[in-house]
Amino acid sequence: MKSYTHKLRKFCENKDGEITLFQSPNIPLSGWLLCEVLGYFLHPSAFKTGVMMVGSSLLFTWAFLEVTHGDSAFRRVLGAIILTALCISFFR
Repeated sequence: MKSYTHKLRKFCENKDGEITLFQSPNIPLSGWLLCEVLGYFLHPSAFKTGVMMVGSSLLFTWAFLEVTHGDSAFRRVLGAIILTALCISFFR
């Protein structure tokens, strides 16, 4: 059982041995969340569509940065999952 926890810990560690699941400040992710909240309160219009597109662009930016510069394997995999989901949703 110890080996599973050791592997999980290694999956979530950065190069300094620290667990890195979340980081702050994270501007693209914060901007995406702001766009999502704003879009929830807007009536369907061209402005709402624009806000949602900006939000998707910010989420794409965050995911790309995680895949290319993520501190831990967990963050790189999470970025890849979100990036894949965004690409699939774009072509639906």
